[in-house]
Amino acid sequence: MKYSTIRNLSFDVDDYVNPYLPRSQVYRLPRCIAWFLGYRKTPRKDVGNVLIWWWSFFGAFCGIAAVCAIFKYSGALKHANPPIIIASFGASAVLEYGVIGSPLGQPRNCILGHFLSALSGICITKLFKYSDNFEEIKWLAGAVAVGLASSVMTFTNTAHPPGGATALLAAIDPDVEAMGWTLLPYVLIGTSVMLGIALLVNNIQRTFPVFWWTPRDVGGRLWNQEQSHQPDLEALEEQKITHATDHGILVDVKVSETGLSGQHYIGNSPPVLLPPVIARSSLSMRSTSLDTTLDRQITSQDSISANSENTMVHDGAR
Repeated sequence: MKYSTIRNLSFDVDDYVNPYLPRSQVYRLPRCIAWFLGYRKTPRKDVGNVLIWWWSFFGAFCGIAAVCAIFKYSGALKHANPPIIIASFGASAVLEYGVIGSPLGQPRNCILGHFLSALSGICITKLFKYSDNFEEIKWLAGAVAVGLASSVMTFTNTAHPPGGATALLAAIDPDVEAMGWTLLPYVLIGTSVMLGIALLVNNIQRTFPVFWWTPRDVGGRLWNQEQSHQPDLEALEEQKITHATDHGILVDVKVSETGLSGQHYIGNSPPVLLPPVIARSSLSMRSTSLDTTLDRQITSQDSISANSENTMVHDGAR
């Protein structure tokens, strides 16, 4: 294999996973719930950095305090003699409560990054423990653990810098090392608690998360399969066109006898160009004004037509 071939070799796991993931349905939830899951009908103006200083402090305090209290006082968790907190969570707090727009601090990265790093650290440590001279080469186990964790996070698109510290602690910190496989559920509990607090605190005056899984489009294969059978127009029934929720909020809607078109904006990301909006030829319009409703009649003989061109649609918060 030539050097140039190796140099340009690339693989992205999301190219194979994302097409089969369901699209976000957060926008269908009640507004009071969707709000704290990061959904916004329109982009929200950023707050000044002085408020960010305050919310960063308040969020980090609440997140770390909650995890410490759970680890220290929960009877169900004390049997493993865990440390009062896993030190790497402190670094995660900066990303989750301070730099909340960073891709490295989104839910997928925070939870899976820590978990996969802890798993890497535990596996490497147990392998090195087969040596009778483990205490003398523990430093080497730590280096290998961090290297493996970094590679795994990069491969899975879950890069989270504090995860490297989690892998290192699993190899060289006596208290964390002694937990063995028990470290994994503790990491999941800690990261989930911190994420829950981040959703509450960060959405008071800001927007979090930027995305749940990826900023890229998901569900392409599922979407194509759905459209090849019968498009779901249920959300258009008895809804104002300007507030249609089949694919979120539609604006600049144009109505014709066979279809409708519009631009769709969710969150802070630009709209994504997708295939034309599917409409049924049997749709009967009461009016073509934006504030009218659609009366839909569905029969097994309904034909599907696509009449919109250059339609801009963007999915809800991922």
